Amino acid sequence: MSSVFGFFKGLAGKKDLTEEDLAPVLAQFRDNLIAKNVAQAIAVKLCDSVSASLVGKRMESMSTVTTTVKRVLEETLTRILTPKQSTDLLQDIRDVRKNEKRPFVIVLCGVNGVGKSTSLAKITYYLKGHNLKVVLAACDTFRAGAIEQLRIHSKC
Repeated sequence: MSSVFGFFKGLAGKKDLTEEDLAPVLAQFRDNLIAKNVAQAIAVKLCDSVSASLVGKRMESMSTVTTTVKRVLEETLTRILTPKQSTDLLQDIRDVRKNEKRPFVIVLCGVNGVGKSTSLAKITYYLKGHNLKVVLAACDTFRAGAIEQLRIHSKC
């Protein structure tokens, strides 16, 4: 991240920022995000939004650059991460059960060690606490303890 601000420091007070000015640093920023396991589509969207917010702006000082870039990143992340539909899981489950007469399915996917089982245990506990039945299925073909771990988590 320091290289992002270092790049802008060189432009502070000199001229209006152009897409060409921003392209190299945002490409590096995008690559850094992807290397830290941010989805490529999200990394691209974030960089595009930052670029759109900064093109044509003149940065008067380094503090202005830092403040502006941080503000734009925060606004962009908030916009990307704010759901555009309901996040009321219990209501969504009720709606599916009532209108579609089928089980509500939640799938957790991810690489090893990111917290899928822990998250599943928390979701299971939450749903059971609201008198819902939960069925768990393990699909981990590489870890012998996966099924046993789910069995333990489901007894919470």
